[in-house]
Amino acid sequence: PIAIHGLMHMAITRAYEAGPEVIDTLFLFMSNMAWNSAMNPGETTRMLSECDEQGNYRIPFVIVADAFSSETVAYADLVLPDTTYLERYDCISLLDRP
Repeated sequence: PIAIHGLMHMAITRAYEAGPEVIDTLFLFMSNMAWNSAMNPGETTRMLSECDEQGNYRIPFVIVADAFSSETVAYADLVLPDTTYLERYDCISLLDRP
């Protein structure tokens, strides 16, 4: 079902709109989506913090895995630390993302 949500820069928008499939957890890995120049930062932060009529967040649970304390970390319910390529012994590749 992830593919139906579109490209990465639309992940927060699709999770906020709750369509075509409703998700209960948004996992962001090494991407500062709240301050990405390809998006509207103000609109993105609004979507991450807005509640519905019952007072529940429109995106119920946000997990951020990042090596840095980015702007998106402020909106996360759970923060998982990661490392940079200088802090590990594996090969550097753009294919190592989950």
